[in-house]
Amino acid sequence: MAYGRSAVAGGAAAAVWALQQPLDQRLLRCDYSDVAVLGKAVTRGRGWRPLGLAMHVGNGALFGLVFEHARRRVDVRPRRLALGMALIEHVALYPL
Repeated sequence: MAYGRSAVAGGAAAAVWALQQPLDQRLLRCDYSDVAVLGKAVTRGRGWRPLGLAMHVGNGALFGLVFEHARRRVDVRPRRLALGMALIEHVALYPL
């Protein structure tokens, strides 16, 4: 049950992030988009946006599962663990 909730929470968080990212792009005058990077890695056609969004939400769900697994095995407060995992993900994937 907890794994399912964690996957849903991770997917929902990724969806919220993807939906608010256009606001960030306007405010920060930056054209970077997680959804575009993921979607355009799969297709150059018009379907890149829904594919990218699905991949982004799927990645969020996977992150939620990994978080739940790690939370059960390490003695670190959940917020600290989540922040640490997010920073590790960022540092590991940013060069791509």
